[in-house]
Amino acid sequence: MTMKKIGWLTTSALAASLAAANAAVAQSTAGQVQEVVVTGSRTPPSTLGLATHINEAKDQVVVGQQFIATQTPSANLAQLIQMAPGVSYSTEDPGGFNSGDLRIHGYDGNHVAVIFDGAPLNDTGNYAVYPGEYMIGELVDHFTLNAGGTDVDSPSAAALGATINVVSKIPPKTAGGQLKVSGGSYGYYRAFGEIDTGTFGPWGATAYLAAEEGHEDNYKGRPGYSNRWDISGRIYQPLKGSDFISLAGIYTQELQFPAFRVSQSVMNSAGKFFLGDNYYWQPETARAGVADTVPTGVGPAGADTNFYRLFPNPVKFASLRGQSRFDLGSSLTFTFDPNFFYTLANGGASLSSISEKDKRLIGASTAAGVDLNKDGDVLDTVAVYGPSNTETYRAGLTSSLLWEASPQHHFQLAYTLDYGHHRQTGEVTTVDPATGVPADYFGAKSGYGAPIATADGTFLRNRDRLSIAILNQISANYIGKFLDDALHVNVGVRDPYFERKLHQHCYTYNGTSAYCDTVSSSTVQAAYNTDLAAHRAIGVSAAALTSVLGTNITTGVGGAPNFRFPFDGDVKYNKLLPNAGVSYRFNNDHMVYATYNKGFAAPKTDDLYASIPENVLPETSDNYAVGYRYQTRMFNLSVSLYDSEYRNHIVQSVDPNDPTLSIDRNVGDVRIQGADIELGFNPTDQLHFYGSANFNKSELLANYTLTTGGVTFALPVKGKELVLTPSAMISGRVSYDFGPLTVGFEGKYTGKRYVSDTNDLSIPSFTVFNIDARYTLPFFNGKSYVQVNVSNVFDKFYISRSTTFANGVAYPIPGTALTYSPSTAAYYVGAPMTGYVTLGMNF
Repeated sequence: MTMKKIGWLTTSALAASLAAANAAVAQSTAGQVQEVVVTGSRTPPSTLGLATHINEAKDQVVVGQQFIATQTPSANLAQLIQMAPGVSYSTEDPGGFNSGDLRIHGYDGNHVAVIFDGAPLNDTGNYAVYPGEYMIGELVDHFTLNAGGTDVDSPSAAALGATINVVSKIPPKTAGGQLKVSGGSYGYYRAFGEIDTGTFGPWGATAYLAAEEGHEDNYKGRPGYSNRWDISGRIYQPLKGSDFISLAGIYTQELQFPAFRVSQSVMNSAGKFFLGDNYYWQPETARAGVADTVPTGVGPAGADTNFYRLFPNPVKFASLRGQSRFDLGSSLTFTFDPNFFYTLANGGASLSSISEKDKRLIGASTAAGVDLNKDGDVLDTVAVYGPSNTETYRAGLTSSLLWEASPQHHFQLAYTLDYGHHRQTGEVTTVDPATGVPADYFGAKSGYGAPIATADGTFLRNRDRLSIAILNQISANYIGKFLDDALHVNVGVRDPYFERKLHQHCYTYNGTSAYCDTVSSSTVQAAYNTDLAAHRAIGVSAAALTSVLGTNITTGVGGAPNFRFPFDGDVKYNKLLPNAGVSYRFNNDHMVYATYNKGFAAPKTDDLYASIPENVLPETSDNYAVGYRYQTRMFNLSVSLYDSEYRNHIVQSVDPNDPTLSIDRNVGDVRIQGADIELGFNPTDQLHFYGSANFNKSELLANYTLTTGGVTFALPVKGKELVLTPSAMISGRVSYDFGPLTVGFEGKYTGKRYVSDTNDLSIPSFTVFNIDARYTLPFFNGKSYVQVNVSNVFDKFYISRSTTFANGVAYPIPGTALTYSPSTAAYYVGAPMTGYVTLGMNF
């Protein structure tokens, strides 16, 4: 049976039964029901997984398995959707094991909701997304990108401008499976296997079990690598009629040593593919009576403390996702989707050396210090490893009651719960002085490496806090169909109640620097009182506190030290979020639509742990779009114009009231306008064309204030564009089926991107092309194949992404002789040409 035949039968089955999942469904089970209401049984043709017909009033794109199968086998979520209009994904990892910078219509990944079978994936603390962790391509049925906001039951407290729904495949009814092995450039290898049970048991259940292992080295011979292995499964039990229950899960472990970012000057001196890492470790010395220090090392990256083995990215990730649907009679349907999420990860050494006389090692004792290298003195400074671990336990559910009052009127009432236990610690462990390898890449976290004992019997750590994030949300939705089903109206509202419970167990100073010590709290309080009474000028050292804790604590506004004691806090946010859409289909080929929805992002955990409490307001957005679709079996055109009003934009910058602090704060509003264009053309059954384009204009609507040299001034960012947001992106793909051989050629142009808020420094535009080819082998009844993927086929050198900041060129402050100093950009270099060969077999 051909893939086209399978797609047709699956779509028809979905219209009659929710047991199928190959149509363009929303993220939750209730969303699937509502999607069927909107789309009916219209066939969704596509350009081999791209340019799929969309029948909703949404700025939406679907990426299907036919396209996913043509890409690099380990490509991650963001790589697989980056051909879609409006998606900017920057990565220096061609294999897809690492995560890069994702932006949609100018909104960064922290403001894009990622939903996996109805379960939220954004980090509960800072809302970050990690595309390399979540799902392997073979088990994805499709991705649905809603570039204009969220669905009415989206379990998100941070989505302002876009939602990505990952929909995993339903286990097939026929027993079988697949095996794939891949190899390629820079030590790349990958193995994937899947077993499908087919129908089993007395009620016709189906299931699959799959596993993957992969590896790649950093390119151009530099040290560092990425390893990943995972195991996934799903069991699906159909019930009476369209009812079902399902449970899916994945467990992933990763260890990565990603390339460092590097300055332009270092690239100029060390070569354009120098990855910024110190790949030599100079062994430490330990000599009695000598004040040994951490060696400076060799190479452009400097000291041993920059050694690449001290900056891993270890990850443990697990997700369990339940979905179910029950017909209650009287046109009522109940859906219940519970989920559980776990992750443990860090980004490497945040405390990479320490003096043996450090106050944190002495604590409440009277010792002179702690002999860390066992040379008989406490004179030395030694390398240690203190990653900032984040461990999250998260549970939630999305549940809906749906009522079909008539074939023309449909109602939904939904409840969402998302509960996240977010533990952030920094237990420090030892580093082998001969090799530079830490005792464990999770530091001294319980069950991992050995802790470093302090003189007063505790252990050395650099962070210790607990945050609880709780989202309770109710939502309602109505879908009406009028004028003989030509006019569809969708009106909904969601009402999220979001709470953060904050527990800071360490001192905080000079912004957000944590200081974890066991010095008597009364001693610290007395030192604080002394410094407060001294009423020193802004920026002067708070001498008493600095003496007691051994780190320089400055004085802020009002003569008060920039210092905060351990505390507990509770903040709550609530915002009513309406959304609406209307579509009108003139005939089978022409459709127009308009949409509106309001987005909401509560402040991140880090926003709320500042040394001086700031009233950081939630960010909000009002998103408008109008669009036109022309859809036939041969030709599919979609054009959307959008406008997004982004309010209370949060950035990290110098506090205008206290130049000694760099904090997260609201700095004004942003307006984002643009156009998305998507085109699919299938002139024959063998030849397929796809094209997409995005033209985006973002504009900061206000200057923000800074302070330097005692002068407060307005940085002239009004009218400037958002950082790392290209004003134009154009993608294209053509594929041809020669019979046993299918060949695809694709490319993407990414326009210039600014890396400073003042738009005085930018990354040049670039275009990257890829080739893929699959040849069906005459073995195993034509169920085996060889596939070749070549990325960056013309070996284009380009800058993938960069750090971002206020200004890249010194800014002369009007009316003064002062200038505001610039920041230096640190760049990530895009991957050169890479090639991969895959042998695959279905059985």
